Amino acid sequence: MRYFVVMVLIVLGVIFLRQKKVENSAPQKTAEAAQPVLTPRPASEHDWAIRDQRRKSRPSHCR
Repeated sequence: MRYFVVMVLIVLGVIFLRQKKVENSAPQKTAEAAQPVLTPRPASEHDWAIRDQRRKSRPSHCR
């Protein structure tokens, strides 16, 4: 049983090291090449007014 545990730990260590090697060999993205992250814009008062207007124009069974 002890040998089984040792062999499992060795196999897991080899798998971990191989994954690390693959990650390190992959080309690293620089800050210039990275895509900008899109963030949602805050809702303005105009957006809320239009939303309320649309909600009021719907039939009562659709609310």
